[in-house]
Amino acid sequence: MTPDLNPTLKTAATRLGSARGYLAWLAVAGIMLIATAHLGRTALRAEETTAVIFAGAAFALMIAFRLGRASEPNDLKPRRLPWSTIPILLLAIWAANARLFGKFDVSAVLFHVQHSLDYDGLGHDIIDFSVFVLVGLILILCIGFLARRDRRMRWIERIMAVGLLIANPLTSFAYDRLINPNSHALDLSALYTSANIQTTSAPPKNLILIYLESMEATYMDPMFGEAADALTVLSKQGLRIEGISQIQDTGWTTAGLVASQCGIPLLSYGLVMENRMKNIETFLSNAECLATQLSERGYQTRFYGGAKLSFAGKGRFLTTHGYETPVGLESIPEAERGPVGKWGMYDDRVFELALRELETIAASEAPFLLSILTLGAHAPAGYPAPSCYESIKGAKEMDTTLLSVACTAGLTNQFIATAKQRGLLENTTIVLLSDHLSHLTTQTSKLDNLTREIFTVVISSDIAPATTQKTGSMIDLYPTLLELLNLAPTEGKAGLGVSLLSDKPTLLEQYGSESLGLAIRSDTALRKSLWGLELDQ
Repeated sequence: MTPDLNPTLKTAATRLGSARGYLAWLAVAGIMLIATAHLGRTALRAEETTAVIFAGAAFALMIAFRLGRASEPNDLKPRRLPWSTIPILLLAIWAANARLFGKFDVSAVLFHVQHSLDYDGLGHDIIDFSVFVLVGLILILCIGFLARRDRRMRWIERIMAVGLLIANPLTSFAYDRLINPNSHALDLSALYTSANIQTTSAPPKNLILIYLESMEATYMDPMFGEAADALTVLSKQGLRIEGISQIQDTGWTTAGLVASQCGIPLLSYGLVMENRMKNIETFLSNAECLATQLSERGYQTRFYGGAKLSFAGKGRFLTTHGYETPVGLESIPEAERGPVGKWGMYDDRVFELALRELETIAASEAPFLLSILTLGAHAPAGYPAPSCYESIKGAKEMDTTLLSVACTAGLTNQFIATAKQRGLLENTTIVLLSDHLSHLTTQTSKLDNLTREIFTVVISSDIAPATTQKTGSMIDLYPTLLELLNLAPTEGKAGLGVSLLSDKPTLLEQYGSESLGLAIRSDTALRKSLWGLELDQ
C-alpha cells in the first residue's frame, strides 16, 4: 500500500491550487470587465472615465460577493455557450460601427454592403472591425468561464443578454422593419407626391449644385475659430436657410444626393429585398428626380466628384436618373488626376476640372445642371488639398479636420469668384449644401455639444443676401431647387419634400423627427414601389 503524502504537503498543494484558482478568477473577471467597458463605452460614445469607474465598481462587487468563483471543483457545470453570445457579438458590431463612423446607422451599413465598399481605406476598417469582434469573443469566453462556476453569474449573464438585445440598434431596426411594419400613423406612400411642375413663361435658369462633403453649418460656431470663415463669406453672398436637420436614411453621401434631388430618404431595399433583387440593374427605378426632370426640358446635366462613381451605388444612381456624363475618379486619365488621396482626387483638382466643364456648357445655348461633390472634410480626419498647405497660413499646425473645412470652403469661394469673373454665371443659381452631417472626426465631441444642421445657401443675382429660418430636411431641397429654377411644383411639393421657400409645413414640422424616422424605418410600401418591387397582394 502506498503511504499517504505528508499532510503538510497536502495542505500546501491545496492552498497553491486554491491560490491559482483565485488568481485565474481575478484575471478572468478583470478581463471581462475591461472588455465590457470598452465595448459599451465605444458603442455609446461615453466618456472613458465613466467606463473606468463602472469597471472598477463592478470588479469590487465581484470580489465582495465572490461572483463567478467555484467553491469546490464539483461545482463546475458542463461547457456551453453563454446566452449572451449573440447579444455580445451584436454589441461588438455596434461598437465597431460607432468607432468607425460615429454612430451605428443600420440602414447605411446595409446599403454600403449591398452597393460596394470600394475604397483604399477598407483594409484598415476591416482590421478595426475585426479587433472589436475579437474583444467580443474574449468577453464571451470570460463570461462562460465564470458562469460555469457560479449559478448567480449564470442568471446575471442571462439578464445581461436580454438587456443587450433590447438596447442594440439592430433590434429596433429589425422590429420596425420586419415585425411591426406600418404600425405608425404616417403612411409615406400616401404622402409621396409627383412634382407636377407648373407651366411658366420664365426663361430656364442654370443650376450649379455644390455638395460640401461633411461640412455642416455647425462648423460656423465660434468654437471652431477661423476654420469656417469662408463658409461665413459664402453665406453673406446669398440666402442662408437655417434649420435643416438630418433625418433617417439621409446620413451618407449617396443618401444625401437622393434626398436632395428626389425628395425622399434613401429607402434602401435592405431586408425587404428577399430574393427578388439579385439581378437589380436600376437604382430606385420609379423615383422621380431632379436631373431627369431637367434633361427632359433640354438641360445639359453634368456631375463631377473626386471619388469613384462605383462607391456605394453613386454612379448607378446618377446614370439612371438623368445625368448624361457623371465624372468620378475612374473617369479621369491618371495623367490628369494630380495627387490622389484615400478617397480620390483632392478638391482643388476637382474644382479645376469642374470649372473647365462649366466653360464648355456655359458657351452652349442650352441651360445646364452642374453638380459638384467635394471630399475634403471626409471622416475620420479630413483630407485637405495639397495646395491649401501653401495658401492657408499656419496650415501645418492646424487640426486636419478643421484645415480641410477651411480648405474646401476657400476653394469653393474661389471657384465661384473665378466663374463670376469669367462671365460664366449669367442666369445661374448656385446652391451650396452639406451632403450630410459630419461622421466621427477629431471634432465630433465639440459638434455634439451644439445644434447640428445642414449648411444650405442659395446664391443668385435675383436673390438678395439674407437669412431665413425653416425647419426642414434634405428631402425638402428637391421641390426647393425646382422652384428656384422657375419650375415650381404644384403646392410646392415633390416626393416627400415641401419647398423651403413656401409657407407650407414640411413633414419634419408636422410630425417631428422621431415619428418621421419611425415611419421611414418601418415603411415597406413606398420603398417597394420606388425600387420596382412587386407589392404583396
